[in-house]
Amino acid sequence: MVAMIASLTMGCGRKEETATTPGESQTTEESVLVYGSGDYDSINPIMNEHCEIKHLLFDSLVARDGEGNLVPSLAESWSYDEATMTYNFKLNGDVKWHDGEMFTADDVKFTIEAIKNPENGSENAPNYEEISEINVISDTEIEFVLSEPNFAFLDYMTMSIMPEHKLQGEDLWESDFF
Repeated sequence: MVAMIASLTMGCGRKEETATTPGESQTTEESVLVYGSGDYDSINPIMNEHCEIKHLLFDSLVARDGEGNLVPSLAESWSYDEATMTYNFKLNGDVKWHDGEMFTADDVKFTIEAIKNPENGSENAPNYEEISEINVISDTEIEFVLSEPNFAFLDYMTMSIMPEHKLQGEDLWESDFF
């Protein structure tokens, strides 16, 4: 995936030189790669509901395999207690962010709370209305208590997780991170 992102990045916004005669070159116009749509002004998955490029750049707790089944990603496993409407996720403890910081349950909590925060105006907020509590059990375990059943909840956990240490206190619409 890193190679694909690097190739996309290298191809975006680069002026190219073409040789016209030996020893001469001509600069062409800057080119722009548009992925899916030119309507987005940010690739911030917290704020934009349909930013498909997020799946190329950021990981989620669960993902979909080639057959559409939900499979572990940042979460090694999960369970659901129907009596308490509680989802518990065991996280992969060997994941680091691009800057070397460890990925933890605090990042998951930060991401979902940022989505739910009405001050942020996230398009994704309606997907998480049933979450009444987010409890960090440890660096590698987090639970979500729902106020009512939500059969799409695991699908919503395909949301990209963002680094709390980079985004805490930032204006999520204006952050330089994106």
